Amino acid sequence: MSKIDPIEGYIPCDGTDFDSLLSLSYKTREDLDVLTLATGIQYFYCHEFDYDSLLSIRLTGQDIDGEADTLMYKENLDYSIKNM
Repeated sequence: MSKIDPIEGYIPCDGTDFDSLLSLSYKTREDLDVLTLATGIQYFYCHEFDYDSLLSIRLTGQDIDGEADTLMYKENLDYSIKNM
């Protein structure tokens, strides 16, 4: 077990101070599967996330290895290039 000593002069704050810094998006597993087929990205699918402070974070999830569908990837790439 390790302990992190707080910075001298640190003023504790509640979680609401960090709300403006986070951008959360909620997607279903099906949305992520379609995104993976079109882009081939790998992502972490978070099932649960909770924190008490910046020093105490709990999360559960799984790594998803993406494999792109060649046709969907080419169509997505072509669309992206045309709309630059």
